[in-house]
Amino acid sequence: MTKTRKITVLIALLFLWAGIILYLYNQPGQEHRPLKYKKGEIVQVQGMPAKVSTETTVRLDLLRSPKKTLVISKNIFAPIHIYVPPPPKVEPPPPPPPVVLPLPPSPEEIARAQAAQTLAQFKYLGYLNKGKGKEQGFFSKGGELYIVGKGEAIIGTFILKEIDPNQAILRDSVTRVESTLILSN
Repeated sequence: MTKTRKITVLIALLFLWAGIILYLYNQPGQEHRPLKYKKGEIVQVQGMPAKVSTETTVRLDLLRSPKKTLVISKNIFAPIHIYVPPPPKVEPPPPPPPVVLPLPPSPEEIARAQAAQTLAQFKYLGYLNKGKGKEQGFFSKGGELYIVGKGEAIIGTFILKEIDPNQAILRDSVTRVESTLILSN
C-alpha cells in the first residue's frame, strides 16, 4: 500500500468510529421504572399465606419421631467379583531322558575313516591290457600319476584288487577298506 492509500483508509475508519459514537449518543436512554419491592419487605408467593412471625419456634415433635435408617442394598462402587475357578493342577513334564554322549571313535574306526578318505582322492584315468593276464591301470592322486598292475601296491598299503576297462577296486591291506573307482572321462 502506498502512503496516501494508508492515510485514506485511516480517515475513513475515523469517520466510521465518529458516526457510531454519534448514533449511540443520540439514541433515547432506557426507561426507568420504580422498583416493585422494597428492602426488608417479606414477599408472599401466590397460593401460600405470608408468615409475618419473626419468632423462632422449636419443633420438639421432630426430635421424638423414629429415625429412619438408610439401607444400602449394594455398593455401586465396589469392584465386580466374578468367581473364577482355580486352574487345574498341571503335572510337571517328565524330566528329559538323560543325554547319552556317543563314545569316541575307536582307533580302528579312525584308521578306517582315514583310509576311506585317502582312497577317495584317487582317480581312475585309464586301462591297459598287455595280454597274458597282465592288466594295468592308470591312477592319479594330488597331481601324481601311478601305473599299477593287478595285485600291486600303489602307495604304502593301498593295493589294486580288481581292474577292468570301466572300473577299478582299490583296497587298504591293513583296514580292509575298499573303494570302487569308475573310469574318468
